[in-house]
Amino acid sequence: MKSEEADIIFNMEEVQQFVQLLGDQNPIYQSIKTAKTNGFQSIPLPPTMPMIAYKRIKTPWQLQHPVIHRKQHCTNYHTMYINQTYHAFVKLEDQYQRKQFTFIQQSLYLYDQDRILCFKGTSQLITGGLI
Repeated sequence: MKSEEADIIFNMEEVQQFVQLLGDQNPIYQSIKTAKTNGFQSIPLPPTMPMIAYKRIKTPWQLQHPVIHRKQHCTNYHTMYINQTYHAFVKLEDQYQRKQFTFIQQSLYLYDQDRILCFKGTSQLITGGLI
């Protein structure tokens, strides 16, 4: 099962809020000039930041309570930047029942405008079921 595709743009304010929450003081996230001086074309996204795209994508399934986060794995294939459009979707890749709980694995995919995969984030969850 797969969600509809959504266009996602991360902006400077979101990056600054994200790195502030993490306590990351790296200056490449604060200034385009500093980012370019360090070899980037613009301000890059922090490596795990694309995972917040989950909140912008409506999935055709709902997780029933309780929801327990077991594991998460993120792979960055290409550097992602602010003010770029990315195409994103979530795919339910595995699910099975054990006693009264449903174990699921879902992945978030983000592609650039040339349809090149930039990011994949996989989450393993335990839920009370799927609707």
